[in-house]
Amino acid sequence: MSRILLSRLLRHLALPTLPLLLTACEPPPESSGLEAVYDGSRYQVRLQQQRISVFDHQLQETIFASPVSSFISAHQTTLSAPTKTATSKEQPLGLPLTTTAQSCTQAVVDKVETTRESLLLAGHFTSEGCSTRFNLNFALEADQLLLTMATTDETYNHLTLGFDAPLQETVFGFGSQASLLNFKGREVPVWSRQQGIGRGEQPISTLVEEQTPGAAGTDLNSDMALPYFLSSARYSVFLDHAGFSHFDFRQRHSTFIHSYTNTLNVRLTSCNQLLECISQYTAFSGRMAGLPEWTQQGAIVGLQGGSDKVLSHYQQLKDHQVPVAALWLKDWQQVTSDGQPRYPDWKTLRKTLQQDGVRLLGYVTPNLTHSTAPDLYQQARDKGYLLSLSSKASGESETGVVDLTNPDAFKWLKGIIKKQVKARQLAGWFADLPQPLPMEARLHNDQSPIQLNNLFAQEWARLNHEVISELKMSEEALLWMRSGFTNSPSLVSAFSAAEQNTSWDAHDGLQSAVVAMLNSGISGLSISHTDTGGYTSMQQAIPNLAQWLLPKDLTLPQTDSNSSDSPSFALHRSPELLQRWIELSALTGLLRTEEGLTPAINAQVYDSPELLEHFADNIRLFQALTPYRKELMQEASDQGWPLVRHPLLHFPNEQYFAKMPSTDLQFMLGESLMVAPMLTPVQQRQKRQVFLPKGEWIEVTTGKTILAGKKGKMLHINPPGNQAALYLQNNERSREMIIPALQQAGFIPAVTPPVAE
Repeated sequence: MSRILLSRLLRHLALPTLPLLLTACEPPPESSGLEAVYDGSRYQVRLQQQRISVFDHQLQETIFASPVSSFISAHQTTLSAPTKTATSKEQPLGLPLTTTAQSCTQAVVDKVETTRESLLLAGHFTSEGCSTRFNLNFALEADQLLLTMATTDETYNHLTLGFDAPLQETVFGFGSQASLLNFKGREVPVWSRQQGIGRGEQPISTLVEEQTPGAAGTDLNSDMALPYFLSSARYSVFLDHAGFSHFDFRQRHSTFIHSYTNTLNVRLTSCNQLLECISQYTAFSGRMAGLPEWTQQGAIVGLQGGSDKVLSHYQQLKDHQVPVAALWLKDWQQVTSDGQPRYPDWKTLRKTLQQDGVRLLGYVTPNLTHSTAPDLYQQARDKGYLLSLSSKASGESETGVVDLTNPDAFKWLKGIIKKQVKARQLAGWFADLPQPLPMEARLHNDQSPIQLNNLFAQEWARLNHEVISELKMSEEALLWMRSGFTNSPSLVSAFSAAEQNTSWDAHDGLQSAVVAMLNSGISGLSISHTDTGGYTSMQQAIPNLAQWLLPKDLTLPQTDSNSSDSPSFALHRSPELLQRWIELSALTGLLRTEEGLTPAINAQVYDSPELLEHFADNIRLFQALTPYRKELMQEASDQGWPLVRHPLLHFPNEQYFAKMPSTDLQFMLGESLMVAPMLTPVQQRQKRQVFLPKGEWIEVTTGKTILAGKKGKMLHINPPGNQAALYLQNNERSREMIIPALQQAGFIPAVTPPVAE
């Protein structure tokens, strides 16, 4: 095992060094009346009448409190691999199964010790059959309050923390969660897994489940699940633990955190402004550097199919003066059906594009298949580098995932990627990762796949980060991922908001892409973007009668000449959906298109002059905002602040933003630009509502200044036909940087003063 991985695992699993209060003698009768105070520079922690409270000196208010009796509990719980039979509401499909044999509850503190550095509380449980004792240690680290809990019996491997919670709070975060913007009232598992296809949207989810049970997922599936949340009540909580955990907000007045470890490490922060809480969290998780400058000069266009096809589509883009920064060829390593490389003339392709300053990007994964990389697959198998081997049904390929906990396998795969990147002169790549880990696998480091599942994606990020560092490409390379864990941000250039369906909906479509970016930004993934146009598309034959049950946008005429004229079920991208997704992506940190899983049934940016013109216009808008995004990236690097921001980060008292309908989601690009994309098809509705908080707002398409009063202003608008509705706060940054750039690019006329209504 590498020293770095070993040290990280020990940090997550090792017991802290605690004083001998843990094995104290029989507590005195008056223990329930114990009192203690630990007063630090930022927080005061108090025990009084068997109640723990935390007072924030800066905010001058109590931000954390709980009776000792419900504050902690300990359990002996067995975790087992997920099974496809675990489909009840209590055990969502794909999560580890939990079986609890013994629980210790009703805690009582019977000893206290205060030092300059910490407050230590020790005690016992009064529930029947519990002889174990516990220790609670509170300590300060900068602006974070660290809480460590352990028991005298290490077989209690499931520790729970409970505390009072505001009834009206809004709870955000947990990584790249794509369906919910408020987790209050829900139980949230921290378990990285495929986000699913449909996620509850009907009839797509039912159709997917019939073909592949479990593939539809749930509204809480996430490729990047993080043990962190931010509350609108101006506090955040996160775990220093990589294993399975879940957060329970179902009791409106209480929150419970379940961590499956024998040592619970929790960090608590509070803040005047919500952005400060994000800064405090990212000081721990790591912060993202700005993107390479070339990524801001045009679109990253996803193409595939070989050199001739790629160059043909590129010429279409070039003929219509579409600004292109790079071409992303995710099939660059694949072979054709007859076993020939798809890009045998790579050097010619690269030189042709280099003449126009266009870069080439690739795709890498630790998932090796015999059909696409037979030599590498065989090498890894022979060396024992694969996590698991599966001999599938006749005619299907063998696959395996490289065991990144094996230092030799890690070094071997890193060397292969380095060699390929250098030979092909790639400017970056998508580092994809199958989630979750194979639960039946035996890891080189002997850790349980259940406990290492979340951390595995972070090790994959580290491998790719080391490739870039060792090739001295840190200033120029673009590395993006859709999976990761707490400390991934400092290792990755950008995060992708998973693989949405080519649809409009809030479960798994365009609307969910906005939700994923907002939660990602709150969770320290400061530079996030989306597969423009969506990724998951599919087509399959259906019985004649079924066509009457499906919406028209989920059917297509069958193209097989031997078939009847009946339509087939088709999850596909319409030209309108593609246009609206482009308009959204132009207001994020990265504009990258995706042809989709089945390109032939999806509208593509190169399909028509109208689409090409629309694409070019929005890329020019993206280019015009480059100086502004550069400043936002500096904020991301210095403070951990996201580029794409939930409006509540700047307007925490506006309840409209806490309850935005999915069809009328808004987001901010930095502090100055309010974005209101059209998220529904025109046949569904032609208008959307936009809420502007108190202040002066400049409507970008008209230059009109809108004055929003104390209660804000609700607009009902017909969005522009070629871009998202945009509103600038009339502040210094807008006046000196954004407006001149937009005017020079022809996107905003002269600004007019507000007119009294």
